[in-house]
Amino acid sequence: MKIISWNCNCNFRKKYALLPQADILIIPESESPDFLQQRGFNLPLRTHLWVGKTVHKGLSIFTRGDYTAQIADFYNDEFQYIVPVEISTADKKFILWAVWTQSDGNDSYNGYVVKAVKALMSYEKYLQPDSLIIGDFNSNARWNKHFKREYNHQKLEEFMERNGFCSLYHQLTNCIHGAEQEATIYMYKNRERPYYIDYAFVHNSRLASFPTFSIGKYEDWIKHSDHMPLFMELN
Repeated sequence: MKIISWNCNCNFRKKYALLPQADILIIPESESPDFLQQRGFNLPLRTHLWVGKTVHKGLSIFTRGDYTAQIADFYNDEFQYIVPVEISTADKKFILWAVWTQSDGNDSYNGYVVKAVKALMSYEKYLQPDSLIIGDFNSNARWNKHFKREYNHQKLEEFMERNGFCSLYHQLTNCIHGAEQEATIYMYKNRERPYYIDYAFVHNSRLASFPTFSIGKYEDWIKHSDHMPLFMELN
């Protein structure tokens, strides 16, 4: 199973062809199915789930091939952009949480990672070893003091550890949170402002099932988005 997570910075219909083929795509800042249909764009993918407030900029989950997807019946739209999705094939099913955190109006102290931690805590009983939690968290350990202490990045790490999950990048690189050597966003597309804010959290028992994980390179992707895509494979 090939998975890509990429905040496409809008206009995904014009950028889809840039990506290698994947079975599951998590795409923040992408268009709704109705928006695409009205403009005559039919992406060659099997399932397109979408949540959002404006039709040109929401959170999409796409599948192709044998994989289908539906939003889980326990989805709580209070946490609109932390979406539990049932991924299914003929003989397998698991829950993927697709994530795109945002500010809470002008109150960033209670937004972004705060929303993610609150949402995941509310979904804790549904987490299983085959669950995946992937997307744009807009969060890094270096910003712990910027967010509400009860729900900052440190609390995200603690929540994941308590449930047996880890960041795939940090585990594979043996890097602690906040000391990343690679970036998933270049703020305002400025190469001198790199940050690591996009994550793939997987259960510790499944680490050996991920033969590859990589982050897109600045030179290849910066003209298309300030975010770099995450590429991973799951056996």
